[in-house]
Amino acid sequence: MTTPFASQLVDEFGAQLRAQRQQLIATVRERLHQGDDPQQLALANFFEEGGDQAEASMENEANLAQLSHELAELRSIDAALGRIAAGNYGSCANCGALIGTERLRAQPGARMCLPCQEEAEQHPNRQHLKAR
Repeated sequence: MTTPFASQLVDEFGAQLRAQRQQLIATVRERLHQGDDPQQLALANFFEEGGDQAEASMENEANLAQLSHELAELRSIDAALGRIAAGNYGSCANCGALIGTERLRAQPGARMCLPCQEEAEQHPNRQHLKAR
């Protein structure tokens, strides 16, 4: 399958995705290497910093939630780069329609057109991706 967009536009989205990926990787690395030893992966020990267990627990939960969000975003970017490589970037994973340039400019990792995305958000328990 060939991509529905001109090569120049796909290159633009690919460059944007690669830049976002590099920034996200740097952010995740910074979050994971908060200790003094750059060889050791660790989240900050908020209990040692403040001594309040409840506050430390909230800080740790927030930090883990942020890390989880960043890793999900990284998976989305990698999937979009995979669609570029496969030649089907810009086609809705649900209905096959064009996703739309404006939507991809705002959300280059988008895998569904706006109507399908809205439907998926309104009915999160419904299976949306059609078998291909």
